[in-house]
Amino acid sequence: MSTEQIIQNESDLPPPYYQINHECIRRYKRRTHCAYFTLIISGIVMMLFGALILVILIPQEINLYRWNIKGPLSRFFNHDKTVLLISMDGFRHDYIELTKTHLGSNALPNFDRLISEGVRAMESINVYPTITLPNHRTLITGLYPENHGVVGNSLLDKKWPNKTFSIYDQESLNHAPWLTDWPEPIWVTLQKNGGYTGSLLWPLTDQFVSDDLPFQRVSQYALLNDYEHRYAYDQRIRDILWWLKNPRYHLNLILAYFEEPDETGHSYGPNSKHVAKVVQTLDETLGHLLDGIKKRGLSDKVDIILTADHGMSETSNTRLIPLDKYIDHSSYNYTQLSTMGFLYPAPGKFEEVYKRLKNAHPKLDVYRRDEVPTYLNFNITNSRMPPLILIAKPSWKIVKNTSHPYANVSGDHGYATDFSEMYPFFIASGPSFKIAESVPTVHAVDVYPLMCALLNIQPNPNNGSLERISNILKPDVANRLLNLNSWSYLWKWIIFDLRFILFISIICVLFMILLCSIVVVMNRKETNEPFIRLPIDNDKEFSDYNT
Repeated sequence: MSTEQIIQNESDLPPPYYQINHECIRRYKRRTHCAYFTLIISGIVMMLFGALILVILIPQEINLYRWNIKGPLSRFFNHDKTVLLISMDGFRHDYIELTKTHLGSNALPNFDRLISEGVRAMESINVYPTITLPNHRTLITGLYPENHGVVGNSLLDKKWPNKTFSIYDQESLNHAPWLTDWPEPIWVTLQKNGGYTGSLLWPLTDQFVSDDLPFQRVSQYALLNDYEHRYAYDQRIRDILWWLKNPRYHLNLILAYFEEPDETGHSYGPNSKHVAKVVQTLDETLGHLLDGIKKRGLSDKVDIILTADHGMSETSNTRLIPLDKYIDHSSYNYTQLSTMGFLYPAPGKFEEVYKRLKNAHPKLDVYRRDEVPTYLNFNITNSRMPPLILIAKPSWKIVKNTSHPYANVSGDHGYATDFSEMYPFFIASGPSFKIAESVPTVHAVDVYPLMCALLNIQPNPNNGSLERISNILKPDVANRLLNLNSWSYLWKWIIFDLRFILFISIICVLFMILLCSIVVVMNRKETNEPFIRLPIDNDKEFSDYNT
């Protein structure tokens, strides 16, 4: 408000013995200009701050699927719940019942406890090949091996000539960026969104992916020591509990791996009492975990998903398919040879090897890559898919000859996914899951979209279905997650990823409202006395003026 606005015309002038309080007007103008200047500067600073946040947090990509809030700012909004995914390698879907047959109906109180507090799937359909690395990768990508690139426990890649990547050579898995150009796992996506992940021995988390590693990590190297000095189960549970209750940071996702009962199943067979004893040991370990979670008051904050990568089938050295009997060993190379064979015929030898093996044995199926049955989802062409795939019938094994190292194992896996003994177990318990219920089937590819929904992050394109696995969730949780899943990605991004910017914007608006209010109050106070009265001799002059 200017001086001219205070005194709009001559008729508004006061009696001649009043004059404008110039000092008041000067103070008024100074404060008004200062307030306007402050508002303008504040607005400019806020706009620059908002632009800076957008530049930092939003990658310069057109594809909205890649827009992720990054850095520590978005951690402000992470809820205090945790998804705990535990894999017990080679734990077949019916091992709980088999163990009780050997050791009694009360042999597994903690598995029974988890089932009574959660939901169990009687069968979990995994992916082909039914072996360790491909299925662990599927659990955290929601993709079939042909799509996520980990097609075997050992594999070749045309982009890396003369290099074999193998589970039996940890150095080979860690010292080359062979996962960089393939779909990212859930822990990378979560940490891009500001969350924290802990990996306890989870396969393929020792290798950088998108220049990132899990925030907390116990390396797979801990499994390479001799058996007696391995990373003890009790210590693993203590580490998991520490991660769950760490006062300095909160882990949103924990991936934990146990190598049993797979090793014992290979050595003694799935129906042995040795396997039952190991399952009982795992039950005790599970009990320590559940007790620790309850003691720390975290039962309503941790969603546990307990599963495995594959099952196990009884095998024998009397059921062998020796390849040397049908083809010359110099005519091919291989990366997998047990219940399945991934063969790489020598140059110019493909047709010869294929024709010699095609009808060589009644218990052996031989496929070109494009001939593999579609239900196995293992027939697309990329730099890692083997050109020739051999699949043995259940309980049979493919070996080079009868002296092959795998000839004498008592249990094995890797068969086609229509063989139920390959199915792992599945139990889920926690605030999001049904209580004391069971479902017939879940699919391994569905675990990834389920975890993404529980973690409030946008899943990458995958082969799974949240709707298909939603029957294990409480109805209200399922409805909420499915409704959210039906939103477009842009809406999800606005609602979840822009929360920090929205929070800052609200603070800025409140600050500007407060500043404007202060200016208004100050101006009103100053304009109450815009004039000062001059000294006069008596009041008669005032009376004469009015008459």
